Parts: sequence; structure tokens; C-alpha cells
Amino acid sequence: TCDTFSTGKDPNNVKHALLAFDLSAIPSTATITSAKLYLQKSGGDNDVYPETVHRVTADWDEGGNCDSNTAPNEANWTERTATNVAWGAAGGDYDSTIEAETSVGAVGLYNWTITSLVQDWVDGSSTNYGLLVKRKVGNAVNKEHIYDASNGTGTVPYLEVSYTNGASGEVTWELGSNTAAENGTSIPVVSGSYTGNGSDDRAITGLGFQPDIVLVKA
Repeated sequence: TCDTFSTGKDPNNVKHALLAFDLSAIPSTATITSAKLYLQKSGGDNDVYPETVHRVTADWDEGGNCDSNTAPNEANWTERTATNVAWGAAGGDYDSTIEAETSVGAVGLYNWTITSLVQDWVDGSSTNYGLLVKRKVGNAVNKEHIYDASNGTGTVPYLEVSYTNGASGEVTWELGSNTAAENGTSIPVVSGSYTGNGSDDRAITGLGFQPDIVLVKA
């Protein structure tokens, strides 16, 4: 895990980012009315260019390293598991269909609307293997955007989901750095930032997340 993660290309590497969110507490019968991914851009190049979000199509392992193509026990540019199972294609297995696109430039909080994708995950139309975030344009130019990650002190990546489930009113879950909110009522996380590791999820019954990882092409 990292304090930050990046997309785009530095002088040596092309980078794709992987994120995953645990939505298992949302009823499978729910109708998703809104779902937005939020990322805090905290550094890197300030030139404006679009970043796209894609559905990941294969499972992957997250380890404890950052921005490495040789990191053990985690996905990298060519392998998706700790047991060295290869991606179907280098750079990650993902649907080429763009689920959402947002132009990113200056430091700030950006969001991508992925309502249809979250609906498919919740009702079982597709398997939730998470998201891949990448630069839309070609990688010939050395430009990268840097975002706050789940292990840092900034704004962690979060997914805001609103849904209805046959009852009156709409339920909104939002995962932030140390609280979740249901219909505007703050719910403290058990201890510190929620990292989706299964040991501190009892305070959050609507949404969780896995820390992020970056696939690096040397």
C-alpha cells in the first residue's frame, strides 16, 4: 500500500491503478440511484487530460508494496496474483469500455460516475473485481497525475453509493477517512481509517474498500 498512487507515465514507466470496494452489505435487490468514485489529486503534472475508469475482469492480489513491477505477493504489470498467475494481457485484465471519464488537471477532488457498473455488481450481473484507472490519451508524453491513497494522511479514495430497496426514502453510504455516513448520520470507524481488511468492518455495513495498487510497466 502507498501514501499516494499515480496514473500516466513518468520518464521510465507507464502506470495503471487498481482499486476495489466491498459492496457485499448492499442488498442484491437494491436499485442503485447514484454511485461516484472520488479521488483526491495531490500532485504530479497539472496539464489537463482525461482519466478513465474501467471494470476489471479478473481477480487480483494486493500486497504491501507500492509502484513496483517486481513486488512480491501482489499484482503487478504482468501478474495478477501472489502465485504468479499472469494477466491475460500485460497492464491488467479490464473491459475496454469506458465506464466513466473525467478531465483531471490541478490539485483537487475529482469524481467519476459509475452507477450502472455498481448496479451490475450489486445484482450479480457482473463480478466485482474492482476498477482500473488510467490515462485515456497515449503514453508517449511523460505526464502523470498523483492521487492520495488509502495509506496516507490525505483524502483516501472513496465510493459514494445511493440506493433504494423497496422502502421509503433513499439510503446513502459514503466512506471517508475515518467515518461512514448513512443519510447524513456519522458512524465512527472502529479504529482509525477503514482499510477493508475484514478486521474493522463492523462499523460500516454499506461500503468498504481495499487499498489501492499501481501496475507499473518498466
